[in-house]
Amino acid sequence: MTLKKTLTALAAAAGLCLTAYATTVLPVNLAFLVEHAEKAFVGTVDSVERVQIGNIWTDQVTVTVTEGVIGCSAGESVTWNQVRNGENIPLPSMPDFTAGGQYLVFLSAHSGDSPFTAPVALDQGAFAVAENEAGQQVAVNGTGNSTLYDGLNADAIHAAAPASADSPLAGLISDARALDAVANPQQAFAAPSEDGVVTATVQPSAP
Repeated sequence: MTLKKTLTALAAAAGLCLTAYATTVLPVNLAFLVEHAEKAFVGTVDSVERVQIGNIWTDQVTVTVTEGVIGCSAGESVTWNQVRNGENIPLPSMPDFTAGGQYLVFLSAHSGDSPFTAPVALDQGAFAVAENEAGQQVAVNGTGNSTLYDGLNADAIHAAAPASADSPLAGLISDARALDAVANPQQAFAAPSEDGVVTATVQPSAP
């Protein structure tokens, strides 16, 4: 499989637009991450290894799940191969994981029999977990969480969340579970327009 074909297959799972071997990742919200994730979890990275599969270089990431959010449970080991542009050339917008680091990940499903996948919308679906000055756990993705609630009624999502949030990370996890509990979260939690009419925001679909 060529790199271009590999990236095209990856785009179907992760919601990307492709230009040659570059990636242009459209901004997505939390509902999009939830809808397109096969699994979502908080976990600690056990290892990141440079692996060649056929003629494609990848980062093989292995994570031990500490808290399952969608489709997995604590204690599971999750491994995936995310594509690189070359052995020493990362793919733009692909998240960079560090062994020993803790992350919240919304992981795409594999496309067909492809051995490759990645977080949904690449670095928008991977959140580094850290503590803020108040000692609370926070989770921040590659775009600084800037579009997480775009087009969504955040207050309604918070109200529907299944558990009280004692930290920003816990709140984000609860919101994800609330979105996952409904059939069409983009529509169910669409932000009201200025005239009070609820209108769903259309998020980008795979090319």
